[in-house]
Amino acid sequence: MPEQRAAALAGGRPHPVPDAPPHARGALLPIQRKRAILAILAADRAVETARLAARFGVSTVTIRRDLGQLHEEGRLERVRGGGRPR
Repeated sequence: MPEQRAAALAGGRPHPVPDAPPHARGALLPIQRKRAILAILAADRAVETARLAARFGVSTVTIRRDLGQLHEEGRLERVRGGGRPR
């Protein structure tokens, strides 16, 4: 943290910590988050609301909204606590 403060005081922009959670690095745009959700779904065959919220550093309400929109678009099936492929 002192390095970031020193960089900010010196007029430079502090660099994010590589291992910081996504919300500390800068939030994804909704379209980017939905693409990432679909990629996770393709790899894992299921997604969980709570895990996605933690992974992206957003609220579960935001993830539920994303999953609902993807469901309306026919890209996944909503199930209790997450989603699965159609």
